[in-house]
Amino acid sequence: AYDAVKYLTNKGHRKIAFLSDSVGSVDSARLKGFQSALQDAGIDYRDEDFLRLNPWEDQIEESLKDICDRLDRYTAVFCVSDLYAVTLIAALVDAGKRVPEDISVIGFDDNMLAKLRRPGLTTVHQEIEKKGVIAAETLITMLNGESVPEQIILGTELVIRDTVRDIRADSE
Repeated sequence: AYDAVKYLTNKGHRKIAFLSDSVGSVDSARLKGFQSALQDAGIDYRDEDFLRLNPWEDQIEESLKDICDRLDRYTAVFCVSDLYAVTLIAALVDAGKRVPEDISVIGFDDNMLAKLRRPGLTTVHQEIEKKGVIAAETLITMLNGESVPEQIILGTELVIRDTVRDIRADSE
């Protein structure tokens, strides 16, 4: 998340929202990276920058409408997953917004959705297969009564595609 938000700030974005459905352990770590990148860029994080998506089928449409209305205050949004990024982009398009012309969007995972979407989704790549192998190995280690690290951090890589606009020229 840090690298994604740093990329946004390097492109001139100063009003960046964070989109998630909760602050579970993974999303909490991504929120910390988001906040750290903002701080390093001299941007204050405010609680209203956290946009909560309610993904339940009977509530998602209303949730997306509220989020789209709130995004008028932002130039970019970091989504905790590619699924949420693609879902948000669809709602933005339905609301008459263009990505990245009106708002930039970054996802996280670099899954098939990010690769197939047009415009191509800028995202953070993580090695899902490696994550699964390490999870299985960790579980086996735990079942054998051995200690495991409290946290395992795997490397990521920013994949730049087409959903982020450079707005530096706009502010000159």
